[in-house]
Amino acid sequence: MMNKKYNKQKKLAILLALLLVLFSLGTILIRGTWSFYKKTVSGSSTATVAKFDAEINDKSINAENNTVTLNVFNTIKDTTDGNNETDVANGKIAPGTMGSFTIKVKNTGDTTIDVKASLAVTNNTNNVPLEFKTNEDGSDWIPYASFATAATPLSVVTGLDVGSSQNTYTVYWRWAFNDASTNHYDNDTAIGTADTIASPLATFTFDVTQVD
Repeated sequence: MMNKKYNKQKKLAILLALLLVLFSLGTILIRGTWSFYKKTVSGSSTATVAKFDAEINDKSINAENNTVTLNVFNTIKDTTDGNNETDVANGKIAPGTMGSFTIKVKNTGDTTIDVKASLAVTNNTNNVPLEFKTNEDGSDWIPYASFATAATPLSVVTGLDVGSSQNTYTVYWRWAFNDASTNHYDNDTAIGTADTIASPLATFTFDVTQVD
């Protein structure tokens, strides 16, 4: 009887020992399965927005008051020889006069830009036959009629690179004196003898656009 009880206790001890071994092995296996190296690495990068800016005749387009000074009719020349006009009062225009002025364009931003100009002539009550062209337009004069109802594009500059030096463009004007009108001289005379002397206003608008 004692031997049976002893054997039963011995078997129970052995079983408990085996269970303990199995539990230990299971714990080791589980820990081994879920153990791993871990390290967190971070990185960052700062973007800088490209500046969009340009200068037209030394005035930034981003200035609070970005109206550009253009001396359109400051220099009056004779269409016959191109010399300074001496037969017309200073600062006045008349048949046979012409002139030119410069537009200075500089890219002061961080993107390539296009600069396009358009011209509108207003306050021209007596229809002074002014014509305009730029040194980019070849030899074709754009007649006043083109400006009478809406602003008309003038070629100025395209593809002005980042950091490029200042580019200068010349705009020419003249009082058309050799058109096809049969009463050309009568029209000019009527303009010069009108009760209200005409004071046409030439307004240039510059559109600066980033090149995509």
